[in-house]
Amino acid sequence: ERYIVDLVSATRGHGPASAEAAQYIQVGVSPRGTLALDKCARGHAWMQGRDQVNAEDIRAVAHDCLRHRLALNFQASADGVTTDEVLDSLLKNVAIA
Repeated sequence: ERYIVDLVSATRGHGPASAEAAQYIQVGVSPRGTLALDKCARGHAWMQGRDQVNAEDIRAVAHDCLRHRLALNFQASADGVTTDEVLDSLLKNVAIA
């Protein structure tokens, strides 16, 4: 749960891991995005035959779950940065709790 909250918080500019991505984010992921990420990660873990979610489950569904919930600014467009690249940066930099 902490990892999911940390990822979503980083989209809103909270925490040291968000510094690189924050320059491109206009609107971060909402609390409903947190719930969606949690539910999708649970579903992914269940499909893998497990009862508990691990960080790999969260990473496996993060792009599909958060891509449309993240609004990038004009700077991202000007630099050719995509939402997937911003999410990649966050997944790489947010520490697994």
